[in-house]
Amino acid sequence: MSCWADEIAKLDKKISDLREYDKICKQRKERLNNTTQIIDEILSEGSGTICTANGGLPPAARRKLYYDHIFLVA
Repeated sequence: MSCWADEIAKLDKKISDLREYDKICKQRKERLNNTTQIIDEILSEGSGTICTANGGLPPAARRKLYYDHIFLVA
């Protein structure tokens, strides 16, 4: 193969790899968005356990408290 053909093949491979990586990133982002929505729904329901555990805080404050806890634990 010529030098140009090798370069084109390398670039095609790189493009293919980046498309696959982009697809995986989009799937991960979608799963993260779904998880965030589920957590927000649970916290906005205001179940008795969550309310009593943090003094009956409003949903926005509970979410902040929950996310702060996750980042501190992780």
